[in-house]
Amino acid sequence: MVDRAHRLSIRRQCELLSVSRSGVYYEPEPTSPEELALMRRIDELHLQYPFFGSRKLSLELKSEGRDANRKRVQRLMRLMGLEALAPKPKTSEPHPEHPVFPLRQNSCPRSSSSRACAGRSAPSAPPQVVCMVVCMTKIPPRTRKKRRAPRANRSLLLVFLVGAIGIEPTTPTVSR
Repeated sequence: MVDRAHRLSIRRQCELLSVSRSGVYYEPEPTSPEELALMRRIDELHLQYPFFGSRKLSLELKSEGRDANRKRVQRLMRLMGLEALAPKPKTSEPHPEHPVFPLRQNSCPRSSSSRACAGRSAPSAPPQVVCMVVCMTKIPPRTRKKRRAPRANRSLLLVFLVGAIGIEPTTPTVSR
């Protein structure tokens, strides 16, 4: 790309090619024999133990007396294109074509009551049925027979009714 013998200066050639001059002058260091020996040993260990990752390989190399920390082993494995045989991340994600069933979708906010949201998961239920489910689950069995909830439960029922329907009641008390 950049010709040193050309009549244009190197600076001008780099400017026209949008390349930095430091990249033109850079000469990479050759790989040292120590590094090549370490890479050869990592390759041997990887063939012997293909399920070892960089952590286990670095421990194995340290037990042999070689000076190689985990990051150096990672870099050399990446350079050689080696990977451990192990489950990769995102192995439990569903297939995009797999159907998502309505009951599995979160349609209720986390702050709302779980019982108030339980009625929402059935899309065909009218709001009156949802209110009835909420009311019947919140009134204790012994007060259901009296047909009238105690005062403490009335305000609690109002809160759950508002959460279930999503509208404010017109009267301050729950009708009988």
